[in-house]
Amino acid sequence: MPRLNNGAWSSAYRWGAGSGYGEEGRWVKFYNGSGADQFIPDNSTAEQQNAYSLAPVTRRYGDYGNSGYVYNNTAGFGSGPCWYGNSNSASYTTPGGCPSGYTDAGTVNGNNGNNNDYSSTGGDPHGNAFHMGYYVLGYGCPSGTYHKITIRYCRV
Repeated sequence: MPRLNNGAWSSAYRWGAGSGYGEEGRWVKFYNGSGADQFIPDNSTAEQQNAYSLAPVTRRYGDYGNSGYVYNNTAGFGSGPCWYGNSNSASYTTPGGCPSGYTDAGTVNGNNGNNNDYSSTGGDPHGNAFHMGYYVLGYGCPSGTYHKITIRYCRV
């Protein structure tokens, strides 16, 4: 991308180092509200990051990118949060609102077990409540247990 026009959002970039939970903090998107177009060199990621770090642009970080959006979701474990046996007696817990600068794009519920299976899974977790929950909360239920989780999609 040679130029980020004034008043425009960039694409979603997978630039950061991430963390112990896969893609957490690895994705970034930029908004140029500087009043002028911003030149973005396309020779290397290092040059692009340097240009963005010096430019008067707004940065939004997320846990993953999907369809050009960057997501920084919130999550809530249902009552429990973990139980043995495939019981549906737990209730869902509505997660908190979206972080500042992110738009609420709805919620998704999940009722399943073995959330820890996603601890080292990279890639795009979009639509998988358990995978997204691990990214957001850094915690999953032990093998052989079940839980309910609700994810609030927060995107920019």
